[in-house]
Amino acid sequence: MPFRDAKVGLGRTSYKVDFLVTRGEAAEVIAEGRTTHVIVDLQTRRPIPIPEPFRAALEAFEGEALQAGNGGWGMGNK
Repeated sequence: MPFRDAKVGLGRTSYKVDFLVTRGEAAEVIAEGRTTHVIVDLQTRRPIPIPEPFRAALEAFEGEALQAGNGGWGMGNK
């Protein structure tokens, strides 16, 4: 079961990854999901801004697929 290209939404303190799981040559969608990752200060356990090196790496890796805010096609964003 291949995953289709994930779409990433980048916020100030978090990023979201929307993904699809497909089956067969017709790419029948059998699951879709979203994970939200929040960057936190380990001492205070409070959200902090995404560190610039990590943000830059996400932006470089995702390129044009990067979405501001909510991300791509998953979870009601079709």
